[in-house]
Amino acid sequence: MDWGKSLGLGLLTSAFAPKGVMERDSVFGWVPETKAGDAGEAWELMSNTLLDGIEKSLQQANVDYIVDNRNLHQDLPLVSEYIFSSVRIVAPEHGCPDWETANRDYDQSCYVATTVYAPTEEPRKVPDFLTAEPNGYGFYANDEADYSRIKVNIPKGSNMDKNQLLAGISRELPAWAFIFVASQKLDTGGYTAPVILTAGKAELFIQL
Repeated sequence: MDWGKSLGLGLLTSAFAPKGVMERDSVFGWVPETKAGDAGEAWELMSNTLLDGIEKSLQQANVDYIVDNRNLHQDLPLVSEYIFSSVRIVAPEHGCPDWETANRDYDQSCYVATTVYAPTEEPRKVPDFLTAEPNGYGFYANDEADYSRIKVNIPKGSNMDKNQLLAGISRELPAWAFIFVASQKLDTGGYTAPVILTAGKAELFIQL
C-alpha cells in the first residue's frame, strides 16, 4: 500500500532532497509535569512509553517479537547519555527471519529501535495545540546529534512496511508523544513529504 494513501494523506512530492532534520526519523514531545517529578523521571517515562507503544502495536498486528534491549542506559565516551531500546520482529512469513536465519546479523533482521536523549531540565510551556497540560519536559529533535530517534530496519525481501509500522506505533502513544517521519526517496526520483504522526494520523510537516 502506498505511503500517503495508507495513512489517509494525499502523497505530496518534492523534487528536492531533504536536508538536516528533514533527513531523519525522530521522536519528540512534552511529558506533562503532572506525570514526572523531575527530568529524570520524564526521561524514563518517554523511553518506556515508546517501547510500550512498539510492543502494543506488534501485539495488535499479531506479530511475534523479542525485546533485545529494554530501556538500557548508555553512557559512552564523547557522546551524551541516552536510553536505548530495541525490538526484533520475528515473522518469517513476512520476510523477518529469526536470529539464526539472519546469521546473527541485525542488518538482516527486522527491528525497531529507539534512542532517547535527556529532556529539558525544567518543564517548559508546551505548544498551544497541547491544551491538556500547560507545561512539560521537552524532548526536541533539532540537535545535530543528540536528538531522540526511532529507527525501523526492514531487510530486502521483507514485505513489512516501515511507514505502516510507525503509524501503528503512533496509534499506541499518548497525545504528548510524536513521531516525525522524514522525506523518503521515490522510485520516480522525487521525495515524499515529511509528516508528523500523532495518534496514528499523519499531519503534513511544513518547514518555514
